[in-house]
Amino acid sequence: MTDTKTPAAPISFSSVVPPSVIPGALGVVLAGTLIVDPSPAHASTDWTAPILDFLENLTTGAAQLGAAILGIGIIAIGLWAAWTGRMDWHRFGFALVGGLLVMVGPKMVEMLFNAAGA
Repeated sequence: MTDTKTPAAPISFSSVVPPSVIPGALGVVLAGTLIVDPSPAHASTDWTAPILDFLENLTTGAAQLGAAILGIGIIAIGLWAAWTGRMDWHRFGFALVGGLLVMVGPKMVEMLFNAAGA
């Protein structure tokens, strides 16, 4: 005999579908979608143009943004050194090397693409 006054326990999604099934199901759906219609990948003759345009915009934007952040960071380190009376040379060195990589990195990517003939 069941008690009609006690509400039933809610069913959660995790109790219905085990978590290990979800990534496999998503992989099957994605693979099926790619197998069914591969024509968008072959639609244009120069399919690398959008990718290269995106990378060019990304690298120039990263260099400009990195320069601004590097400048603000070095100013902040200088202000902190003036306020505390001691200079943290390790932090300054890492900021300088990191900023150098941000500034030179996009140019290195561009040179690699030019060397590859892209």
